[in-house]
Amino acid sequence: MAEIHTEVLIQAPIQAVWDRYMDHANATEWLPMKSSELTRPGAEDPNGLGAIRTFKRGGLALVEEVVTADAPTYMEYRLIGGVPFLKHHLGRARLTDTGQGVRLVWDITLEFKPLTPAWLLTRIIIADLQKRFQAGLEKMKVLVERDAA
Repeated sequence: MAEIHTEVLIQAPIQAVWDRYMDHANATEWLPMKSSELTRPGAEDPNGLGAIRTFKRGGLALVEEVVTADAPTYMEYRLIGGVPFLKHHLGRARLTDTGQGVRLVWDITLEFKPLTPAWLLTRIIIADLQKRFQAGLEKMKVLVERDAA
C-alpha cells in the first residue's frame, strides 16, 4: 500500500472550503484533471453520500463513489472503476476549523496490482501524485480565499 498525504490551511469559513472540495462537477478548477463530472448525484445531497464522480486525464477515466460524507468536516471516497492497474484506492478528506483557518487534510491510500508497470514504478508515481495533489490544494486555497474575501 502507498500513501499520499496533502494538507493546506485556508483562510475562509469551513462551509466554503467544504463546498469547493465537494463540488465534483467543477473540480478541474483546482484538481490536475482534464475533466470532472458528477455522473450520479447522492441521495440527499447531489455531491454527498452515494455520489459518483468521473475524472478524466491521460486516457483514464477514474470513477469514484462518495462512501462517507459528514458535512462540513469529513468525506471518504473509493475508486469503483476506470483504472485497471489499481487494486485499491481510498481517499479521505478531513476539515478542521483551527481558529487560524480551516485545515484541510487529504489522504489517499492506494495499491497497484502486482507486476504491472504502475506497480514497478510505485515510488515515482506516488511522488508525482503527491506533488500534483498538493499543488491542487494550493490552487483550491487561492480560489476559496478569493471567493471568501
